[in-house]
This record gives sequence, C-alpha cells and structure tokens, in this order.
Amino acid sequence: MIIGITGGIASGKSLISNYLESIGYTVIDCDKISHQAYQDKLIQEKLISIFHTCNRQEIANKVYNERNLFPSLEAIIHPYVRLNVTKLIKQHENEKIVFVDAPVLIEAGFQDLVDKILLIHTEDSIRIQRLIERDGISLEYAKKKMQSQMPYEEKRKYADYIIENNNSQEETIIELNHLLKSII
Repeated sequence: MIIGITGGIASGKSLISNYLESIGYTVIDCDKISHQAYQDKLIQEKLISIFHTCNRQEIANKVYNERNLFPSLEAIIHPYVRLNVTKLIKQHENEKIVFVDAPVLIEAGFQDLVDKILLIHTEDSIRIQRLIERDGISLEYAKKKMQSQMPYEEKRKYADYIIENNNSQEETIIELNHLLKSII
C-alpha cells in the first residue's frame, strides 16, 4: 500500500515522516527530490530560460512574489519529481506500506500514485509561527508561502486519514501510532 502524506507548509509532515522512518518504514520525500531537480542540467537550462537563474532560493522568491510564475516552475519540476517518485515506489514494491511525503500531492496531481492520503492538519496561526521561526522569514512572506498552497478545507476532500498536529509532538505521534494500528 502506498500512502501519501500531505498538508500545508509547516504542518508537521517532517515530524510524521521522520518518525515513520525511525520505526522502519520507507518514506519517499518529494521535497528532497524536487531539490535534486535543481542539479539536473536539463532542468537548469529550462529554469534559466524562464527565471534567468537556477538558484532555488532566488526562484522561490520570484514565484512567491509573482504568483503567475508558479505554473512555469511546476511544469519544469513536477514531471521530474513524478518520474523519480514512480521509480522509487517500484523499487519498494515488496514492502507492505510505503509513504510518499508530498506537500503538494494534490496540487501536483500525484494522488494517482498513492492508494490512500494522510492529511496533516495544523491551525494556521501555529503554521505561521513555525514558518517564521524555522525559515527566519517575515510574517508577510510566511503568509505568501501559505497562500500559495491549496487550503486545508479543499485538501480535506481528498483525505482518507487526518492527523491533527495542533498540540505536542508526543500527542501527534500517539495519534499516528493509533492510525498505523488501524491500517495494519
């Protein structure tokens, strides 16, 4: 079974993924794959032709400030991520459960790669605070990053499972363990 993990930025997907890996599950990390894309020569050429740079941070700043650039970036990065996720799923096809950590699972149209979707939900005020602390960014920029993603209410329509991550990490892990028991 392939379970996609998704949720808004700073919702706690990494907490969930790191815990799953620590107890022996395979987690395919789409963020890591998308970061690797920036090292691919063909991807770099495409990025330079549109964004005049292949620096990930510079491109991020451009797309968060000019939302009309998002589709161009997605058209370059998403096919690379999809191809590599598909390869990794195939490599782990003999495992009972494999997780795919994909922040934009639904937005990218990757839900067809997974059997079930686990949505991590965290209140916006908590996410904003995490983003500011984690990334050292302004409140305004944190809000821009959050607004670039599909709202929770919309993602919820696709979710088979939901974990609330508004309290302590320990409580979130307990909730995850209950979910794992029900799946297995």
